[in-house]
Amino acid sequence: MPNTYYEGSTAYGFPDHCIVFRPEESSFYSKQWQSFAIENGGEGNAEIDFVAFDLHEKRLWLLEIKDYRLHARTKPSEIGQEFARKCRETLSLLGALQISDQVATGADTGNKQYFSKMRNVTCVLHFEQSRGRRGEYSIISPQNLKDTVRRNLRALDPHANAGTAAHLAGRHVPFTIKL
Repeated sequence: MPNTYYEGSTAYGFPDHCIVFRPEESSFYSKQWQSFAIENGGEGNAEIDFVAFDLHEKRLWLLEIKDYRLHARTKPSEIGQEFARKCRETLSLLGALQISDQVATGADTGNKQYFSKMRNVTCVLHFEQSRGRRGEYSIISPQNLKDTVRRNLRALDPHANAGTAAHLAGRHVPFTIKL
């Protein structure tokens, strides 16, 4: 039976052998990692929505969700570059969490142990957008998005994937998506 997590109104079901971590809910992330980035003149760190530790495959899944069906995109940055930045900064968070002595208890401690066991990284961008009356995409074509994501993440994951729930359902991902 899958463990269900929500991002907005969308449900994500992960199997029991996946340990799911939400960086934004981590005390290390909110109390130490964010202030570390801001103190050094940065604007803070960006994080992926879900980190899943697949204990069977020893694979780390980085899952980002972008849903523009109801509200149009207002950020001027490029989606593929933004996703790559979030993947990079989430990995730096996990690395810092791994070596930090300041993590005392809770979910951060468990995630510290799981991260050290992972051998592969897979990056997935779940992207939903509305279509116009003539069938045109409101933001970006799915193929262009997939190509951009792969180009921006090729050093980390040359097979990074981006797509809608329907597209990702046909791929080897350890989660289900219910819109």
